[in-house]
Amino acid sequence: SIGYVPQEHKPPFPYRVLDFVLLGRTPHMGIFSSPSDEDRMIALESLRAVGIEHFADRAYTELSGGERQLVLLARALATNSKILLLDEPTAHLDFRNAHKVLATIKRIVKERSLSAVMTLHDPNLAYRYADRIALISKRRILKVGLPHEIITESLLKEVYEVDVKVMVFDGLRFAFVEGIL
Repeated sequence: SIGYVPQEHKPPFPYRVLDFVLLGRTPHMGIFSSPSDEDRMIALESLRAVGIEHFADRAYTELSGGERQLVLLARALATNSKILLLDEPTAHLDFRNAHKVLATIKRIVKERSLSAVMTLHDPNLAYRYADRIALISKRRILKVGLPHEIITESLLKEVYEVDVKVMVFDGLRFAFVEGIL
């Protein structure tokens, strides 16, 4: 099975965070079953793994965008899937929360020996957090490889159709639209 994290989610009801994460256990329950003690334990552990167990009794609708993304990640973890599919997990997030969400994903993937496939539009985030990158443009895969093989001026120019400069600052590679610096 695959644990899915959508780009964004607007809940129709003010679910408690714990109840929302418990929805990830639905495939493991019978048709008219209620969550078991084991399901609740798995949901709480998923919240703990993401570092947001203190949100368990809060309304999901009252959380910030970054906090909601972490709850969506916890729900995906509660499925006990070995593969996570994440659709732009940093969309609409500020600088801090984008890094927090991706660092959390990377840590959990490593700790639990999971695989994660995600879409990202920021080459700098992809370079920093991805182990491998598939660069896609116009519905085709241009190249697959290690971050330093993919985040290049020529490939990024081909995809984004702007002049791109890739530079190294303090040992980290950064891509930016040429003329900005």
